[in-house]
Amino acid sequence: MSKSIGVKIYVKLVEENEKTYLTFGTEKDVSEWKEEFSKWEEEEDFSVENDRIEEIGTTDDVEKLLTNINQLIEEHYEE
Repeated sequence: MSKSIGVKIYVKLVEENEKTYLTFGTEKDVSEWKEEFSKWEEEEDFSVENDRIEEIGTTDDVEKLLTNINQLIEEHYEE
């Protein structure tokens, strides 16, 4: 029996104007996000020190993935 290999899911957290914005994506999005951070920092002189990209789970374990997504939402959006 072979184990399936799910897609890794990532979150991009961007802090701007005292708010945190979350964007979810796959590994193919990560390089674009990193380029975006670099452009903001170098060309637009924005601070990206609090912005980050994190792996939050895989599609192999959807229940855990959804738990992680809901936890991120609670941490950043619910008072």
